[in-house]
Amino acid sequence: MKRICLYLVVFLVIFISLIARIFPSKTLYIYDVVEDDIIGTATVNDIKEFHSCKSDKNGNITITGVDAYIVFNVDKPYSALVMNVGASHNDFQAQVFFDSGEGYSESNSLRAYFSKHKTAMVFASGSKSPKSIRIDVDAPYKLESVELHSSEAIPTPYKNENYLLKCLVMAMISLALTGAIFILDLKFNFSQKIFSFLFKKRKFFFTIIALLIVSATVALVAEYIIGHFIAGMSSAGNYFSIYRFVFITSVVFSVPYIILCMKSSDKKIENVFLGICLILGITMIIVTPFGHNSWDTDSHYKWALRASFLNGDAVITKAESAILAGSDNAAIKNNANEITQVICNLNDQYSVFSGREQGSATIAHYPSGFFIALARMFGGSFYEIFTFGKLANLIIYAFLCYFAIKKLKSGKMILIVIALFPTNLVLATSYSYDYWVTAFGFLGMAYFVGELQTPEKPMSIIDTIVMCVAFSLMALPKLVYAVFLVVPFLMKREKLTKPKLYYTICTLTIVSMLLLLAIRSFSVTSSGGDIRGGTDVSAVGQISFIISQPVHYAKILLNFLRVYLSIGSTREYIVHYAYCGIGVGSTVFVILMILTTLTDKNNHDIDAYNWWTRIAVCVLFLGTAAAIATALYIAFTPVGYETINGCQPRYIIPLLYPLLSVLCGRGIRIKMNQKIYNYACLVPCFFVNVFDIATVLLKHWA
Repeated sequence: MKRICLYLVVFLVIFISLIARIFPSKTLYIYDVVEDDIIGTATVNDIKEFHSCKSDKNGNITITGVDAYIVFNVDKPYSALVMNVGASHNDFQAQVFFDSGEGYSESNSLRAYFSKHKTAMVFASGSKSPKSIRIDVDAPYKLESVELHSSEAIPTPYKNENYLLKCLVMAMISLALTGAIFILDLKFNFSQKIFSFLFKKRKFFFTIIALLIVSATVALVAEYIIGHFIAGMSSAGNYFSIYRFVFITSVVFSVPYIILCMKSSDKKIENVFLGICLILGITMIIVTPFGHNSWDTDSHYKWALRASFLNGDAVITKAESAILAGSDNAAIKNNANEITQVICNLNDQYSVFSGREQGSATIAHYPSGFFIALARMFGGSFYEIFTFGKLANLIIYAFLCYFAIKKLKSGKMILIVIALFPTNLVLATSYSYDYWVTAFGFLGMAYFVGELQTPEKPMSIIDTIVMCVAFSLMALPKLVYAVFLVVPFLMKREKLTKPKLYYTICTLTIVSMLLLLAIRSFSVTSSGGDIRGGTDVSAVGQISFIISQPVHYAKILLNFLRVYLSIGSTREYIVHYAYCGIGVGSTVFVILMILTTLTDKNNHDIDAYNWWTRIAVCVLFLGTAAAIATALYIAFTPVGYETINGCQPRYIIPLLYPLLSVLCGRGIRIKMNQKIYNYACLVPCFFVNVFDIATVLLKHWA
C-alpha cells in the first residue's frame, strides 16, 4: 500500500511538473482600442527630433549612438496611444515619455515590450494632454505610424489556445516515466530506502518542526515589542514587519539548530552546512528588497521565463515587461511603503497581456523556470511567483555543495567557508547562473580531491563520469571555465584500474566542450561585441589589436590582474550584495580561508597532492583569470583601451576552491577537537551573514 501511494505521488508530481510549463498565468487581458476614434496620426515624416538614431523614407529606424529616441509634437488631448510597427525579426522594448510642460520623467512614462509576433502595441495612457511625446529607441525597427485615440484603452480577454490535447500527451508521458521508475525500483529497491530513511529520521524532523514553531512564537512576541516601540517613537499606529519577523525567526531557530547538530559535526559537518545554507538563503530571498537587486536581473529573469514555458515560448504580462525592460518599478526602493506600493502595482499588472518572448535559455535557468511554472499554475501573484522562482537556485546550490562536502575526507571547512560567502548566497538567491557555475565547480573538484585522498580505493567509472559531467555542467553557462576539464587528467595513474577507459571519458568530455566553445566564440565575434560596453566595442577589432600588439596587451592584462587578484579586491566578491550594497566581515572570511587552507588537513592528505598537481592547478587558476579578463576585453571593452571593463570580481569565486583545496598539500597539523575546529570556522561565517542581512538588506524595509 505504501508503494502504491508513493507511485501515485510520483505520477502527480511528474504530471504537474509537465503541464505547469503549458499554462500562462490566470486569465490575461490585452488592451485594445476603438478603431474609429482616431483623432490624430503621425508617421516618421512628423518626427520633430532624432537623437542618436535616424530613419529612412520607409520608416526603418536605426540606432547611431547612445540613448536613442525620437520626439513628436502633440496638439490635442488623447486617452490611448498605439504604435504600429512592421514585422520584426527580434523582440524589442519601447518606452514613451509624456511632456505636459514639466519635461520628461520616468514617473510620467509607459513601457511596452514588443514581441516579434506582434505589429502594434497599445499604451493605456489614460487622459493625457502633453505638448510632446518622446519614444526611446532600444532596438532597430520599422515605425509605420503612431495613433492617438480619444477613448481609453479597453481591456479584453486574451484568447489562449486549447490545451486539452497537450494535457493528454503529458499524462501519457507521466505514466511512462512513472512506469520506468517503478521498473528501476523493482531492481534497486530505492523506495524502501526512502521509507527507512524517513522512519529513522522521524524524531529529528519532529524536533525541527517543534523548534520552528517555538522560534516563530518567540519572534512574533519580539516583533510586536519592536513594532510597538517603533510606533511609539514615530507617533504612528502599531507597526508589524513580516520581513523583520522572518529574520528574527531565522536567527532564533538557527541557534538551537546549530547546538542540536554539534553531536555529529565532526564527521557530518555537511549536514550542519546544509541547514545553515538553507536558513540563510530562504531568509535572504524573503528579506531582500524587491526589484533589480542583483546583477543582470532582467536578462536572467527573461531566460528563466523562457524556461518556464514549453519550447521557450513565454507569454509575457505587463508586470514581467516592467522587469525585463528595467522600468522604474524594477529599481530598488528605499522604504517599506515604496517597495510595497511597487509590489501591489506589479501584482495588478500581472493580468495584462504584453506580448510573447520566445528563445532559448541556459541549463542553469531551468530549475527557476520550473518553480516559476509551478507557482504560476497554482495561482500565485506576480511577487509570489517572482520570489518562488529564486528558491530553486538556492536548493540546487545548497545540495550540490552538500554532496561536494560529503565526498571529501578532509578540507571540508575550506569549501564551507567559500560556499558561505555572502556574495555566493546572493547569487544563489537571485536570478543568475553564477550559482550553477560555482556549485558544479565545487562538486567536480571535490570528486577529484576526494579520490586523491583515498589512494587505496580505485576510481570507479561512476565517479569518473560524475566528476567530468560536473566540470562540463560548470562550463555550460560560461564556457571560459571549460579549462577545468583539464583537472581530471591530473589524476594519479595508480588510482586507475582501466586507464584507457578513464582517459577516453575525459577526452570525449573535453572535445565536446571545445566544439561548443568554438561555436559560441564564433557567435560572439561575429556579433560585434557587447553594446553595453559602448559604441567603440568591436570584438573583431579588439582581437586584431591583441594579435598586432601582444606585448602591449600583456602589460594591460598583467596590470589589471595585479589589482584584480589582490587581497584588497576580496571584499568585492565576499560581502558584495550587488545593488543593495556591500557588507562587512570580508576580513573574517579571508582569515578563515587562510586558516583552513593551512590547517584543515588529516592523514588523508599525507600523500594526496604532489607538486605537479599543485603547480598545474595554480596555472589553471591564473590562466582562467587571464582568459576571463581577455574575454571581457574582447567583448566589452573599447578597442585598444588601457584597462579591462566589465570583469566583475565575482568571476574569481569559482576558481578559489580548486586552488585552495590542493595549495598547501599536507598543511600544518594542529591538535584540536574536530567538532570545536569545525564550529570555530562555521559560526563566524554564519554571524557575518546574519549581521550583513540585517544591516544591508533588512534596512530597506524600515
